[in-house]
Amino acid sequence: MFRWRPVSVCLRRYANASTLDVSSQILVPTLFEIVGLLGLVAGVGYWLSAMRGTELARAAAARACHDAQVQFLDDTVVLSQSRLGRDAAGHACFERQFRFEFTDGNERRSYGHLTLLGHQVKQVWLGS
Repeated sequence: MFRWRPVSVCLRRYANASTLDVSSQILVPTLFEIVGLLGLVAGVGYWLSAMRGTELARAAAARACHDAQVQFLDDTVVLSQSRLGRDAAGHACFERQFRFEFTDGNERRSYGHLTLLGHQVKQVWLGS
């Protein structure tokens, strides 16, 4: 996938190639390869942040259900919305909204919502 070219190939236009020492060639990536690697690193960073946010949301939903004395169903939360937002200090971060289900002991399922701003719980709502 990556075809890194030796510096001698890159500098051939600007210098006499016969004066370059072949044993000390340095490999230089192309601009496309640099942008691709940066995109890959950004994608992995976003995925790791999303996984951490999901785990925080799951723990916060379980804690809210425990405090309200209801049963947190399936031990899962579902991401319903993700967008850019600003925290109290004005820094840009992801605002993620999650949905989860709980029951109060009856056979009826109820829905709750949870909002994370960055990695902080902003709001928990237990519906009726």
